[in-house]
Amino acid sequence: MSESHRVAVTWAEIARANGTRMHANVQLGSITGSERYEWRGQPGVFDEPPATGLIASDLLAVLASGTATHTQTPDEC
Repeated sequence: MSESHRVAVTWAEIARANGTRMHANVQLGSITGSERYEWRGQPGVFDEPPATGLIASDLLAVLASGTATHTQTPDEC
């Protein structure tokens, strides 16, 4: 499936779907209950495994603004 057809699902949504909670040291396997979903997706929750090494520009902007307040060099985020 191409990147333009992917539907973004937050890890918080994945946690809720699995009856688990987000936490500071979250890993995908801890909120899905299994590491196998890192490689093939979790049917009914997210159809494909997370893309690695890529982030959509709109999500990157949110990430940068959220982390900028936690650094002494926000212009370098």
